[in-house]
Amino acid sequence: TISVSYGDDEPGVNFGYATRVNAEFQKMGARGISIMFASGDGGVSGSQPSDCTTFIPTFPAASPWVTAVGGTQGYNPETAASLSAGGFSNYWARPTYQID
Repeated sequence: TISVSYGDDEPGVNFGYATRVNAEFQKMGARGISIMFASGDGGVSGSQPSDCTTFIPTFPAASPWVTAVGGTQGYNPETAASLSAGGFSNYWARPTYQID
């Protein structure tokens, strides 16, 4: 398992580069390597400095070939941190295993 805390707003990542990186993620998955990426600290607004009017995915957490991991807060009950994002992409469709 590889855990990475890097992320960038998906629109700022060149689509060709993201596609190439995804090919490498697929190769790692075929070798049994799990890849975890931080889901981001800006929630669904990404790093927008003002009110969120458009959801901004975080790459590479938005890749269908990695697992996006968000933060939690509190204790009893523990809940998802409002600053966490991830789980969606404007570059790639939702994988079929996530549809239901």
